[in-house]
Amino acid sequence: MRHERFNVSDEAVRRLLVVVEDQNDVFRRQRRSANVLLFRCTTRPPVLLLNNLAHAGCPVKTDSLVIHDGWYGQQMGRGRTRSEDARQRILDAAFRLVGEHGPAQVRIDAIAEAAGVGKQTIYRWWPTKTAVVLDALVQKTMAQTPFPDTGDARADLRAHMQSVVRLFRSPTGCVIRELVAEAQADPSVAEEFRERFWQPRRELSTACIRAGIARSQVRGDLPVETALDTIYGVLWVRLLIGHRALDRRGIDQILDVVWPGISGIQPNAG
Repeated sequence: MRHERFNVSDEAVRRLLVVVEDQNDVFRRQRRSANVLLFRCTTRPPVLLLNNLAHAGCPVKTDSLVIHDGWYGQQMGRGRTRSEDARQRILDAAFRLVGEHGPAQVRIDAIAEAAGVGKQTIYRWWPTKTAVVLDALVQKTMAQTPFPDTGDARADLRAHMQSVVRLFRSPTGCVIRELVAEAQADPSVAEEFRERFWQPRRELSTACIRAGIARSQVRGDLPVETALDTIYGVLWVRLLIGHRALDRRGIDQILDVVWPGISGIQPNAG
C-alpha cells in the first residue's frame, strides 16, 4: 500500500491516539516514520470522530482528509508535500471535468492533462478512472454534507438530510445521478460506487442511529439498515426519478412519517 508523508509531530500523534483510545474506537494504526500517520477505522467512521479531535489539540479538517484504499491520513503542520499537491490537483481536475462533461465522457488522459501530471502518476494511486472520480466526489461532498453530533439523533439526521438535499440540488447531484446510471450497466462501477461513495456515508448515518440507541432516543431493536433505507431512500428516489421536489419541507414530512417507528414513541404518547 502506498502512503503519503504527512507533517505530523510526535506530540500530535500521541494526542491523536489518546483521543482515539479514549473514545473506544478500534483502529488499526500504521506509522511508517515520525512524519507519517495512517489509520483505518474498524468500528465507526473516522470523519465523525475526527470532528472532535480539535478539543485535544489535534485540529482536523474533513475537507483535507486523505482517503486511499480505506486508509485515512490527515496532513498537519508545515504544509503538503509535492506528491500530495499532485494528488490534490488530480482530485480537483477529476471533479471539475466530471462536472463539465459527465462521468462517461471523461478519460484518464484528460484528468492527467488538466492536473499537469502523467497518467502513470494517477495509476499509482487509483486503479481506474471510476476510482479517482469517486474519491474526488467523496472528498468534495464530505465537506459539503457534514454530520453534526449535537446529542439529538433526530436533529442530527434532519441537519444531515438538509445538506444532502442541497448537494443533490447542486450540479454535483447531476454527476451522482449519471454515476448511478452508469453503474446499472457496469458491475465494476456499481461496486466502486458502493465501496467508495455509498459506504462511507452509510457508516456516518449508522453511527448517528447507534448513538441515538445509546441515548435511548431510538428503540434498541431497530433494524438500522432498513430504517436508513427508508429515511434516505426517499431522497435518492427523488434525485433519480425527479417526480417530487427535493426541499426542506420534504425532509420534515419524511421524518414526521418515519420517526415514530424509529423512536418507538408515538406522536400523542406524551
